[in-house]
Amino acid sequence: MFIKSILFIILILIVEYFTLGKIFWFTQIFFFNPKSKKLVLTFDDGPHPKFTEEVMGILKKYKIKAAFFVCGKESEENPEIIRKLIADGHEIGNHSWNHLKMIFKSPKRIEQEIVQTDNLLRKLGVKGKIYFRPPFMRFLFITPIVVAKLKKKMVLWNIPTKDYKAKSVEEISKRVFDKCTNGGIIVMHDGRADRTLSVKALDKIVPELLEKGYEFTLLSEYLNYQ
Repeated sequence: MFIKSILFIILILIVEYFTLGKIFWFTQIFFFNPKSKKLVLTFDDGPHPKFTEEVMGILKKYKIKAAFFVCGKESEENPEIIRKLIADGHEIGNHSWNHLKMIFKSPKRIEQEIVQTDNLLRKLGVKGKIYFRPPFMRFLFITPIVVAKLKKKMVLWNIPTKDYKAKSVEEISKRVFDKCTNGGIIVMHDGRADRTLSVKALDKIVPELLEKGYEFTLLSEYLNYQ
C-alpha cells in the first residue's frame, strides 16, 4: 500500500510538471512557464549576512531582480538583509522557518512553519503575495493541502544548479547553460552554508545569459503569464 501511495504521488507530480501547474493538486504548483520569453532567478536558504549581500551586489551590477525564498530563522537573525532586499526591489518568498523536510510531518507542524515565517516577513515589510517553496522540493500530499488552506501557491523550479554540492564554478554554470530555455525558473542558494562558488558562478551565468538574449523578470510578473 505504501509503495502504491508513493507511485501515485510521483504520477501526480509528473502530471503537474507537464501541465505546467494547470492541474491543481489542492494548490497550484509552478515549475516553469514556456509562455514567458523570460527567466526567473531564485535563491533559497537565506538570508546570509555575507553571501546574500554579495548576490545583491551582482544583481545590482546587471540591473536584475530576483526572488529570494528565505527561511524564517535566518530572517529573524538577519532582518536588515530582508529590508535591503525589499529596498532593492527583489521579491521575498517563504522557505519554511527551520528549512524543514516536509515529509511525514503533521499538518499542524507544516502550517506552523509557513505561518510563522509569513508573519515575520510581514513585520519586516514584505508586501503582496508570499509564494511558498518547500525545502529540498520534498513534500507529500499534506503540504499542498496546507498550502491551499493558507491560500498560497507553491513555486518550484526546472533549472537546478545543484550549487550546494558543486565542486567548481564551471560545474554550476554548465548545468544552467545545458538546461536553460525560455520560461525557466533557476534555483541557486545564498544561505545555510558556504556559498562562495554560488556567488562566483552567478557573476558568470548572468552576463552570459544576457548576451544570449535572455531576460530576467520578477516572479510575480512571470506568473501573470499563467
